[in-house]
Amino acid sequence: KQICKFTRDRLVYGKYRAFTVNYLPLWIGERISEEDLYAMHLLQLLEQKLKIEFSQAFQTVEATYANDEIAEHLGVNKGESILLLERIVYSTKGVPVSLANTAYEGSSYKFSLFVEKIKYDGGSRWICQIK
Repeated sequence: KQICKFTRDRLVYGKYRAFTVNYLPLWIGERISEEDLYAMHLLQLLEQKLKIEFSQAFQTVEATYANDEIAEHLGVNKGESILLLERIVYSTKGVPVSLANTAYEGSSYKFSLFVEKIKYDGGSRWICQIK
């Protein structure tokens, strides 16, 4: 299947802090103009302009190292620590409509979990709630 690829650098306080690569099915990507990408966030654009409704997403967060492309976009050295988020967004029909890989400069992202100990017959376990 064919896909479209969009890349985006994000400035925070005048410094590049995030670099995102979005992959979309061709049937979606070819309906998006460059002006659209400057006007609103991608998911907002998909929902509001293209009328694609989302039901869920799967996201992973990984500590890793900057490759050549990421280092160039974030203004860091190759091999420097970064956080990499990967998110797959699904339509209400269960079809994946967006894959996004966002690399964050290490000190620009914080991930917090609320962990609670739950007791039950024979023991206990920890559960977490993402905030």
